[in-house]
Amino acid sequence: MIRVTFLHQNGRPVGFICTGHAGFAEAGSDIVCSAVSALAQTAVLGLVEVAHIPAGYSVREEGSLRCTIGGDATDAQRKDAALLLDTLAAGLLAVDESYPGYLKFSDREV
Repeated sequence: MIRVTFLHQNGRPVGFICTGHAGFAEAGSDIVCSAVSALAQTAVLGLVEVAHIPAGYSVREEGSLRCTIGGDATDAQRKDAALLLDTLAAGLLAVDESYPGYLKFSDREV
């Protein structure tokens, strides 16, 4: 199962953590893992390389990706980050609707 934790600060999205594997199919053929990975990595690229928002991220081989907005982000950058993170959430929820039972969502205030 893939666990996705959306991180919030004062009710505003500031990051996410994705861990685990879907188990939909064998490694390398798992379309649910591929979809989640593509969405999460695209969100990081959107934040860091397109919107130039200070964000820290880490990827681990065991199947985890963590991304958080830096404390030095401006209000405008935080607003842009919220749009990108909300878009990530919408995409992940769409994957969950198409392939129910492979993702678990939670929220955490940080």
